[in-house]
Amino acid sequence: MAFAREIFIQIKNIIRFQQSEKESDSHYTILGNTLVRVSNHCTYMYVWENYFNIHPKQRGMKIISLVFEDNKDTFHSNCLVTQHNTSKPIVVEEYVYPLHGNAQYLAKVDVNAIIKSLQNLQRTNRFNEPTGKAQRYVRNSINPTTQNITTDTNGISTFSSEFGYGTDNVSESKTNNMKKNIVKINEQQLRQIVAESVNKVLREYHPDKVMRDTQIELFRKKQIEQDEMEISNCMSELKPIFDSIEDKYGDLAYTAIMRLAKGMNPHPEA
Repeated sequence: MAFAREIFIQIKNIIRFQQSEKESDSHYTILGNTLVRVSNHCTYMYVWENYFNIHPKQRGMKIISLVFEDNKDTFHSNCLVTQHNTSKPIVVEEYVYPLHGNAQYLAKVDVNAIIKSLQNLQRTNRFNEPTGKAQRYVRNSINPTTQNITTDTNGISTFSSEFGYGTDNVSESKTNNMKKNIVKINEQQLRQIVAESVNKVLREYHPDKVMRDTQIELFRKKQIEQDEMEISNCMSELKPIFDSIEDKYGDLAYTAIMRLAKGMNPHPEA
């Protein structure tokens, strides 16, 4: 049938979407009581955080994200991290269609069925994925400083750091009428718990290996940030050119551009 951009055009011919200024391939709308996003990459929680800062009355609305991935898997753990701590996690119900270079993955009848489900969403406030070709995920945002502290029925609270390691248990008095409580700690206590967690991990692993793995991870994140910045700059320069070509040739422009892009692929398939 098509790649992501052609699918966007077909959906936007029926349902009005607003294109994001910061994400040229992401489009947003409200259907009923649900915020809907269509894009060619997985959702970023900091984008929703900024969105709700601008539109505070829409905070708490259900969020549906439809992702039509042209090439490879676009999700990574950084997608879930917000810029600032939030009292409640941002939850996104995301459906990923892995096109991955296969223009026939979604037939025209599939796209029409997706459009119909979006139209029904305005009435039912529920999206029923009609094709069976999407991978469904429930994304929960993560604070920069994780504060996942819960208490079990025995009155024992466990803290999980952003590294995914548990610390020693923290006792809390429990009441008879509560099965689960939230522990409130100050910044100094939080820092101490995180420090103990990190020290515990370092004791369990060889220090050279930990340092090497940390350096590799930092380099990888820095490289991703640099790549994203360069891609963003490139897209900003190319967008007016592509828009001009699209105005002249319509839907055929994207097909021509995709064929040209395949010829420029720096990593062709073996």
